[in-house]
Amino acid sequence: MSIFTRLEKKKRPAMMNQMAQNCLQAFRQVLVEVSPTNVVKKALILNGDVLRVRNCTYQLNNNVKLVGVGKAAHDMIVGAEHVLGGHVQEGIAAVPIGTKVSPGLKTRFLQGAKDNLPDQASLDNTQEIIKFIENCDHKADKIFLFLISGGASALLSAPVAGITLEDKYQTIRLMASHGLDIKEMNTVRIALSEVKGGGLARKLGPAKGISLIMSDIVGGEIDKVGSGPTVLQSRNLTEAARILDTRGLWDQLPSTVREALQKPEKILSDDGIQIQNELISDNQLLLQSIKSNLEGQGIPTVIVNHALEGNAKNVGEKFAEFVEKWDNGNEIKPPFGQFNLKIQPGGASLALLYGGETTVSFPKILEKENPKGGRNQEMVLAFLYYLKKSKMLQEKRFVFMSLGSDGQDGPTDATGAYICSEDITAEGCDEDEIEFCLDNKNSYEFWSNFLGGDRLVKTGKTGNNLMDVQLLILA
Repeated sequence: MSIFTRLEKKKRPAMMNQMAQNCLQAFRQVLVEVSPTNVVKKALILNGDVLRVRNCTYQLNNNVKLVGVGKAAHDMIVGAEHVLGGHVQEGIAAVPIGTKVSPGLKTRFLQGAKDNLPDQASLDNTQEIIKFIENCDHKADKIFLFLISGGASALLSAPVAGITLEDKYQTIRLMASHGLDIKEMNTVRIALSEVKGGGLARKLGPAKGISLIMSDIVGGEIDKVGSGPTVLQSRNLTEAARILDTRGLWDQLPSTVREALQKPEKILSDDGIQIQNELISDNQLLLQSIKSNLEGQGIPTVIVNHALEGNAKNVGEKFAEFVEKWDNGNEIKPPFGQFNLKIQPGGASLALLYGGETTVSFPKILEKENPKGGRNQEMVLAFLYYLKKSKMLQEKRFVFMSLGSDGQDGPTDATGAYICSEDITAEGCDEDEIEFCLDNKNSYEFWSNFLGGDRLVKTGKTGNNLMDVQLLILA
């Protein structure tokens, strides 16, 4: 039975923050369990000189080259080199600026994509990766092991002819500031790229390719991770143009981008390309592991939704609306769920677990210059603001948190934030201040000051990139 079960009401407020700390500890432990290094080790089964990846086998003879791209590429490389050892000839990887490189690896690491946006380093590094693949002798027994994770879209950049880096950068900023989801953005990215949408796989020649993919995409679709550099797919210029037009962005695009998207579709030949793409980790794996950890603590846990999308502020308000309506003993449908649940009065605490990736939309005019925040911090702040205005909750006890698995929520050093029910009446929980920070996309400043920054969660960069986690505990 949970240590939080049937607590006396007068003791419950003091226990809610302890419950939150236990949940945060579970989150940190699980991030280690499903770390890129560990999931790669599990995916590569080596028996003598025979490598098995799911249902496929490969004969190894010092014939493996590694290519990594993404936020998790370094740690994935560590796992691959650990398993394959002397069979690895050499490797190359594009990783974010600031990545700490472990000593003794055979792989060369190229850093770029400041603030998770393509830059000149991204262009140069992509050309180095292309040369690395194309300069191989391309014998049929050669094996390229690709290690792909979230962030690859910015790190791997080779715009189609006629488009400059600034053109592409302006287009991406435009899409991000108008709340396009990651699937929409990837459709446009593929249409404007020489390497995305299977572009790297097309350079293999007769060599074999294996691609281990960690998904940061809702639904775990491997063709969307990093815009699918090893997943063969056509460039859909018409769909990319439709998305931008529907969103009202067409006239704001650089003229070179509009011209590129209006060109006739080019049919790409994929005959003879040998590539095995495998999804080895995603948000569902992360949620299942958190559920197991929490239930090991005696907290019943329900995974409600692993495909949470939408505007972060609106999503936070929906969670708060549910808490406002929730009444022990009555059946109620959790937010973004497809089923009803019943919470018994005085019974065990219940954790509702969510995963996915929301977005933040920026207004054209902000009262505060250089705002700082992220979608997870904004979601929890919107949750708090809604409940602060509702003037209730004297008898309700809960914890709500929203956390990014990569350890970096927006351009901040935080992974997210959380609140407990007692925080609504805490000193510094000022309704006007919360509203100002929400309106100006400055959630980081609020959480840094509120309760001395205690509700701001910092894990440091985790090497993971499995989207976000929301946890609502009702007690």
